[in-house]
Amino acid sequence: MLIQYLWLSGKIDAALRRCEQMLELAPGHAALNYSHGILLNYMGRADEAEAAFERCIAIQPGHPGAHWSLAYLKASATPLSRLPAVERAMDLNAGNVDSSVFLHYALHREYANAGKISEAWQHLSTGASLKRSMLSYDSAAEQAATASLLALPPPRSAGEKTDRPETRQVFIVGMPRTGTTLLERILGGHPRTVSAGELTEFQAALSWQVDRFVGTGLAPGIVSRVKEADLQEVGRRYRDMVDWRLEAEDVVLVDKNPENFFLSRFIAEALPEAKIICIRRNPMDACFSNLKELFANDSYGYSYRLDELAEHYHRFNQLVQHWNATMPDNFRVVEYEDLVSDPVVASAEVFAFCGLDFDEAYVDITRNSAPVATASAAQVRRPIESKNIGSWKDYGAELDALRSRLETLGYAVG
Repeated sequence: MLIQYLWLSGKIDAALRRCEQMLELAPGHAALNYSHGILLNYMGRADEAEAAFERCIAIQPGHPGAHWSLAYLKASATPLSRLPAVERAMDLNAGNVDSSVFLHYALHREYANAGKISEAWQHLSTGASLKRSMLSYDSAAEQAATASLLALPPPRSAGEKTDRPETRQVFIVGMPRTGTTLLERILGGHPRTVSAGELTEFQAALSWQVDRFVGTGLAPGIVSRVKEADLQEVGRRYRDMVDWRLEAEDVVLVDKNPENFFLSRFIAEALPEAKIICIRRNPMDACFSNLKELFANDSYGYSYRLDELAEHYHRFNQLVQHWNATMPDNFRVVEYEDLVSDPVVASAEVFAFCGLDFDEAYVDITRNSAPVATASAAQVRRPIESKNIGSWKDYGAELDALRSRLETLGYAVG
């Protein structure tokens, strides 16, 4: 439990040390070996992480998380060689819906890595359907909250001069799996920035002020409650919660939590000195990247049905366009395709917006050895590449319903 608390608080190094101390005492403990693999992956030590997950499976053959983590960590040396072990785990977990979800996603990735698209889709669609049956996501409630946000006037601080001449916080937001971690790694290459990971401090400060939990999806009626709050006090509370991370007066905090997207309007008013960088990816790739990711707990509940994915993307894009027009001093859109196709130009514009000097060396994300506690932990250890643009096309026929709904909503899908 202590190990998990440490890594959830961003102390990955300390969590790894404690985990390895415990493994010396209990090398045959399945959960410790699984945690070891997770932490090694966060540290970019993929081969060691692979071995840790394999040890976990040897100890507990039915461990669903280990099979899932192994499949998503890296492709097997021999395509489909892991199938018998995953299928055995499926038998061992028969009747357990939660475990079956992990194992269907593991089978999806194993088949996808082998180029077996039909089989991969069968397991992805089954796993997504099972996961959706476990969630209480309400698309109509999200639509109502979005309409309320669109009706709000610009922040009172829009265009005002502040007593903080330089940016102190940069928020990176957007849909998950669309390049938010990549941009964080680029910004993290600057000597004046501190990457804090996916913080929940702004949500906590806002919740405290309105005396009600403010979820990132915004429950019905919460927008009207928040808009009456003292957002300046929210900003002060947030600064108090995060300023310990800043070692010097001119250091800039990078708060990369995609779920803060729906709170962007409130962030801009609470923290007039903050910059909000929103990553936007083309609709088909954005939706498909969400569909094929199994998110923790009940996060991103829209991502398991094609119709709900399309509707969510549309709401997301409506807000992106609105905030980009009404909060130009605080909010800036970065297109994922621009970032990976010409990272030097796209990054230079981001640094200029944030008031930071730019060096092309920052674009070499392989220089950044800091831990990454997200689903992109392995991906961002490699040089920037654009090969994932249009990756949804491998599943073209299976995604016809998604494409059709997006086109109905007004998006040109190539």
